[in-house]
Amino acid sequence: MGTKSEKNLPASDTTSEVRLDLPSHVRSAHNLDGGSVLDLHSGQIFRLNSVGSKILEFMKRGLVEREIASELVKEFSIDPTVAQADLREFLQMLQRHQLFQLQIR
Repeated sequence: MGTKSEKNLPASDTTSEVRLDLPSHVRSAHNLDGGSVLDLHSGQIFRLNSVGSKILEFMKRGLVEREIASELVKEFSIDPTVAQADLREFLQMLQRHQLFQLQIR
């Protein structure tokens, strides 16, 4: 299993078997209101709403992008298109701050 680091996220139709991992320099905590992420390299703390917190929990469980989107649909009763768009936006934010890495399954 190799790490894939790219400037841009791959197209969502190509990521069905790409796992989204948190790097070793990232810590997260979750509660009923959302959560927070700490980047140990920069010292930055990022606050998360409940959806962002759930996405990170799903990432920690090893779910791939398509599985995470499906879980968001179930958990928050949202349209699959909205779930996928929200997930991609969140992943792009994580990528801008180097808070996750792609693992090919």
